[in-house]
Amino acid sequence: MLLSDKRQRLLSIVAGVILASGIFMLLLPLAFELSSGYAFAKEPEAETGTVFTRVSRDLLAPVVYIDDDELFDDEYILVSDGVPGTIVRTYEYTGENTAILIGEDTIIEPISKIVCAGTRRRLSTGTYVHPAKGIVTSKFGYRGVAVGSSNHKGWDISNVKGTPVVASDGGIVIISGAYEDYSGYGKVVVIEHDNGDWTLYAHNSELLVEEGAVVAQGDEIAKMGSSGTASGVHVHFEYRPAGGGAVNPDILFNAEDFTKE
Repeated sequence: MLLSDKRQRLLSIVAGVILASGIFMLLLPLAFELSSGYAFAKEPEAETGTVFTRVSRDLLAPVVYIDDDELFDDEYILVSDGVPGTIVRTYEYTGENTAILIGEDTIIEPISKIVCAGTRRRLSTGTYVHPAKGIVTSKFGYRGVAVGSSNHKGWDISNVKGTPVVASDGGIVIISGAYEDYSGYGKVVVIEHDNGDWTLYAHNSELLVEEGAVVAQGDEIAKMGSSGTASGVHVHFEYRPAGGGAVNPDILFNAEDFTKE
């Protein structure tokens, strides 16, 4: 019990010191302002060589930027606001309402504003272009076919073998090759975009990018073909928001806008 009382008294003393220090720091600028105001009040009648002070609460510290590789290079997040410091400047009156600065003293140090600054390069435009020239011969959803899936997860865009297949938007190539997980897709490319969406390009005859490659919108990534389970030459295109299940590409394109030219 005695030890507890001592701790309580010690905590009370520490709290009192902190409170007193805070009050002192708050009143100190006011005291300077009052003395400064008195000095300036006498300025018109002051003689050359008179020394006076002025208090300013606008002393700013440099902004501190913290690199954040999860933010894009045009994104910033304010972590904490800065607090201006207080500075006392001493002047010497030189006559005719003019004075020269002869000294200054910081009495309260400023606190820097802290900002997280993104360093991640933005790769995507946020919009999508046609992945290939051609005609949409098979759309999303159920279809009655002898070859391939009856639950079609994308659009088939048909043209001649070797037709360029391009990145519908910029991003990072996360898959390039033929994989068991994509059975029937043949030579496939998957791109992850800045917003987390994926686009998939399947049945290619040739792949022009490797996994980890950074591509811009419109970059050629493959050649159209019929690899995997395919009844003819085409690119199978899928749109997967947030890398999840495929959704109908009609939210991106109008099938009637596709041409072979």
